[in-house]
Amino acid sequence: MQRTGRGFLAGDASQHLSNLLNACSLDDAKALLITDSFLLQCLTNGANDYGLSSHVAMSIFAKLPTVSTIAYPSVRQLGAINLAVRTETFWNDWGLRSVRRGRAEHLAQGFYRFSDVRHVDGITVDGALRWREDPDVENSVVVLGPAWTPSA
Repeated sequence: MQRTGRGFLAGDASQHLSNLLNACSLDDAKALLITDSFLLQCLTNGANDYGLSSHVAMSIFAKLPTVSTIAYPSVRQLGAINLAVRTETFWNDWGLRSVRRGRAEHLAQGFYRFSDVRHVDGITVDGALRWREDPDVENSVVVLGPAWTPSA
């Protein structure tokens, strides 16, 4: 955010951050942007194999109980976003919409060729995955509906 003036968050979250910065004094806004830059550096430091980003996320969760998820850019995959998710409330906020497995061949620059892809077409009451027998049509997604949670 501090480099471009825009965050990678969409919708209401971006507007909230813009409003927050615009309501601050210049010195307070600079302090927030320095903090944002520092946290981005911590969360995307590839040298620590996500150890520091995990610690930062856990510290944020401890200090701010209402935060359930933290999004930050991946250092291993350009354009990808990592999510640190509070585990205690995970199934209150998240659910499974699709599950698939297959073989992936890395082509280059984060692009892959997938083969022998199979989807789950159902989940039993005890949480076991029911895999489709036949390979899927290329680039297809089987959506579970409604989203599955352990309590569903």
